[in-house]
Amino acid sequence: MKKYLSCIRVYSRYSRAIFPEQSAKVDISMLSVSDAKIVERDRELPGLATLLDDESARRLFQHHLDGFSLRSARCTYLRYKPGVSCLAAFTIETDAGIQTIHATAYRTDAADKLAKAKKRALAHDVRCPVPIVVPELAIVVSPFPCDSELSTLERVYGRDGQRQLLSRLTPDDDSTLVSAQWTQLRYKPGRRYVARLDVDNQPQAVLKLHSAAEYAQARRATKSLGTGVGVNTAN
Repeated sequence: MKKYLSCIRVYSRYSRAIFPEQSAKVDISMLSVSDAKIVERDRELPGLATLLDDESARRLFQHHLDGFSLRSARCTYLRYKPGVSCLAAFTIETDAGIQTIHATAYRTDAADKLAKAKKRALAHDVRCPVPIVVPELAIVVSPFPCDSELSTLERVYGRDGQRQLLSRLTPDDDSTLVSAQWTQLRYKPGRRYVARLDVDNQPQAVLKLHSAAEYAQARRATKSLGTGVGVNTAN
């Protein structure tokens, strides 16, 4: 039976930095009819049109991601709160391979959100790519694995961090999973990350990282399975 592991979000050491500003005017005629109507209605989010158009998003990322040539950007996940924010995750194709990135567009008056992002730059984790703040669009761009709600993801970005986490979750007499290979199955920025753990090319477990908001619900669901089913959690 596969083991289902769940890891709590550890309250974060955020990492943020400020990059040069970019002016980005998006021609909404390039959007679909339905998306264009949303942008017209929601004037409070100046970066909304950019995130709803893959090519505009690609240009924005290209402007700020030094050292990469971006061939394409494809939106794979969208969470929109009208008049409040829009979070979009993208798969980007670069000369270095396929990567994941997400961006959040805030309200024009959400200066506090951007200010917090600027302050978090002081706690930048050198193991991770540096997130980007685009003030004129009220957008924060976060290259994977930077995620302000899933700080554990940043700490397990490398093999050493992955081994340390799995050492905590597996029994002392069973070190099989410690050296497992991770394959991403699902990633919802700010909510959860799901990976399959393979040993000798065979699936052995599923690991889930949750935000604080979702962890309590996931833990209740885990307990409802009863004991003795191979479910481990880290607090």
